[in-house]
Amino acid sequence: MGDKILRKYLTKDIICAYKSMINVDVSDYFNKQKEICLYRNEESHLEFFLPELGGGSNKFYSDLAKQKWYYAEKRWEHYKTIDYLKNFSSIIDIGCGYGAFLDLVHENFQNINIYGSEFNDAAYNSLIKNKKYHIYNVNDYGELKNKKFDVVTSFQVLEHVSRPLEVLEEMIEMLNNNGILVVGVPNNSGVLGSIENVERSFLNMPPHHLTRWNKETFKYIESSSKLKLIELFEEPIKKDEISNFIIDKMYSYMKSRLVLKFFLKFKMYKIVQFFIEDKIRNKYTGHSLLAIFQKVE
Repeated sequence: MGDKILRKYLTKDIICAYKSMINVDVSDYFNKQKEICLYRNEESHLEFFLPELGGGSNKFYSDLAKQKWYYAEKRWEHYKTIDYLKNFSSIIDIGCGYGAFLDLVHENFQNINIYGSEFNDAAYNSLIKNKKYHIYNVNDYGELKNKKFDVVTSFQVLEHVSRPLEVLEEMIEMLNNNGILVVGVPNNSGVLGSIENVERSFLNMPPHHLTRWNKETFKYIESSSKLKLIELFEEPIKKDEISNFIIDKMYSYMKSRLVLKFFLKFKMYKIVQFFIEDKIRNKYTGHSLLAIFQKVE
């Protein structure tokens, strides 16, 4: 099985979307590349972009962190994961941000040794000042890879790296036998994967998201690794995601940009949402996909 091309994107459209939506300039990232292509590996079902340009810089993520919504305090998948942490003595959260999940673990389990690792300098420095947990950054990787943990978690991280299956293998090596691996990623099987307009889906593209995930990819991981898939959860869709879905379809089907501007200015999509919200809820799931694995030998 090979790789199938799904869609081509003009990089000028992506650059414009980042600039107009969150005022972040990503033009240097594309290095005069005029287009990028989205592919799907037919064996793993993992979707990825070529040419491979690498992930966003530390500055890029620092700019994103200025958006109040970027680092969520506590997420749906955090609470789902808590139910699986009883009777374990050590946990590490890979890409722990400002420590929201670490705090939740600490609130629920007083006798568990809590570790975290974080790439973003601002988040890492904030956690170091806190001194509540054992925190590593990218420069500590040599020390970190020799440690073993009962639980390894990673929320909204793997989609940001160009070779996530290799990173996943490293996480598996960090696990004790019968340990638990928890992975949360954006769910391209849900409403996120149905958004077509670049301006509405720019964060699902480089330099932010380098890969796209679905349920079939996690089933492939189980069949090709030392992992047993215990549970696979899909987040329920939220009201703002339904609004974004409707707006995206307006972009696709409304030929008159003047009429579209009118609809958006007066939030007339909310009228449409009132009538079709239940139908969308029945058809689509929400932002995240959560896989819980156990390491087996």
